[in-house]
Amino acid sequence: MATLRPHPVIFRLSLTELEDTVIVREKIMDVIKQRLARIQITNGYYCDCGTDVQEGKLVGLTPPTPSLNVWDGGENAERVHRTEINTLTITIELYEKGTATATSESIARVARRMGADVRRAIMWNHNYEKVDPSLDGLAEGIKYKASDLVLGFNPESWTGVIMEYEVTYITISGNPFRSKE
Repeated sequence: MATLRPHPVIFRLSLTELEDTVIVREKIMDVIKQRLARIQITNGYYCDCGTDVQEGKLVGLTPPTPSLNVWDGGENAERVHRTEINTLTITIELYEKGTATATSESIARVARRMGADVRRAIMWNHNYEKVDPSLDGLAEGIKYKASDLVLGFNPESWTGVIMEYEVTYITISGNPFRSKE
C-alpha cells in the first residue's frame, strides 16, 4: 500500500498584492511625512521643524519646538465610471522657539519662512531633485489652501503656522487600496 505524504501548501503573492495591504491614503501620508522631515537648516531650509515630524499628535498649551505635526482630515469622493476621485484635506502645524528679543516684525518673518519651507518641501521630490505635485505618482495633485499664524508664551515664546492642503487622488471604485490603473 502506498504511503500518502502531505504536500506543502505554497502561497505566492505578487508584488501588486503586497502593495495592496496599505490604502492609498496612508501611502500619501507617508510620502508627505518623508518630505516634511527634510525641513532642516542643514538641507537648505529656514527652520528645523522637520527634526520632529509627528502624525496626529495632540498639542497642549506649549508645543514642543521645533516640531511639525501633520494629519489627514476630511475626505470626500466622487464616483466617475469605475473610479473614485478623492479629495483629502491635510493639516500641517509647525512650531519654532521664539527669542526674548523678538519683535512682531521678526515673528511674522519667521512664520512666513516656516510656511515657505513647508510649501517648498511638500512639492519637492528629494530623491529625483525635481518638483513633484503627484506625490510619487500617488496623487493627481496637491494644492495649498490656507495658513494661519499662531503665537504663544508659556513659559517661552514660540511661533507657529497652521497650514491646510488639499490632495486629489483616484482609486478604483470601492477599493481604497488601489490607485487608478
